[in-house]
Amino acid sequence: MHDTKPKFDEWLQKLPHAFAYHQILTDKKSKPLDYVFLYANQAFEKMTGLKKDSIIGKKVTEVLPGIENDSFDWIGTYGKVAHRKETVRFEQYSSPLKRWYSVTAFSDTPGYFACLFREMAQGLGHEKDLFSLTEQVPDMLACLNTALEHYYCNKAVEKAFGIPRDFFNGKTFLDLMPLCRSQEQKTQLQNMHRALQKCLKPGKEQHFEQSMLPGRYFLTKIVPEKGPKGQIRSLLALTRDITRQKQAEIGLQSQRDELDQIFDGTQS
Repeated sequence: MHDTKPKFDEWLQKLPHAFAYHQILTDKKSKPLDYVFLYANQAFEKMTGLKKDSIIGKKVTEVLPGIENDSFDWIGTYGKVAHRKETVRFEQYSSPLKRWYSVTAFSDTPGYFACLFREMAQGLGHEKDLFSLTEQVPDMLACLNTALEHYYCNKAVEKAFGIPRDFFNGKTFLDLMPLCRSQEQKTQLQNMHRALQKCLKPGKEQHFEQSMLPGRYFLTKIVPEKGPKGQIRSLLALTRDITRQKQAEIGLQSQRDELDQIFDGTQS
C-alpha cells in the first residue's frame, strides 16, 4: 500500500464511499504534525468539494488552513492510526469543510493510513429522525457544532426571522451581529454566544429568557449532545415563544401593583 496509486484503482474510483490514502508527517519524537494526500477517489471530491488533482502531494494544513486548530484533533487521531496500525470509526463534524462525516480510518503500513467515509446529510445519524420531527413543531431548533457554528435550523427559525435557514449554516451568533438593527439585538446575540460557551465547557444545560424580536419573549434551552465517551460533539438550542405567558405575567403583576396601591391608600 506504499504506492500512491493503490491496487484496485478502478474499483476504488467507482466506490460510492469517499476513499483517500495519506502519509503522516511527524517530528523527531514521532508526534504527528501533518499529513500528505497521496490518493483520492471520485466520491472524495463529491463529499468534500476538494478536487483531487489540486490536493495530491499537498499537506492537509495547506489544503485546509486552520485544521490543526479544529476542536477535533484530525491529525492526532490519524497519527495514532498510522503509528499503531489500528482501525478506528467515528462520526465527526469538519469545521473547515462544514460537513458531518462517518469515518473509518485504518492502516496496514506504519506511517500511512487510509480513510473510507461518507457524508452525513443532516449531521449525526441518530439526529435524522429528530430533524424530520422538528420540521413540524412551532418551536425554533438550531444545531451547532463545537465551534459554535450553525449546521441546521428548522423551518420555525426561518419563519420567525424571515431569513432562509441555510443562511445561518457555518455562522456563529457573533457572525450575525452585522444584521442587528439595534445595540439591544447585538447584546442578545452576545448573550446567546456566551450561553453556548458555558454549555460547551462544563457540559451543562443552559436556560434563559430574552426578547429576541420587538415585543416578543422567548425561553431558550441549550443542551449538549454527547458521544459514547462523554465528549461533547454538538449543541442543541431549543427556543420557545412565551410572549403570551409573559404578557399574562406582566398583566397580573400590574394588577397586583394596583391592588397594593389601593390597599396602601386605605391604610393612610
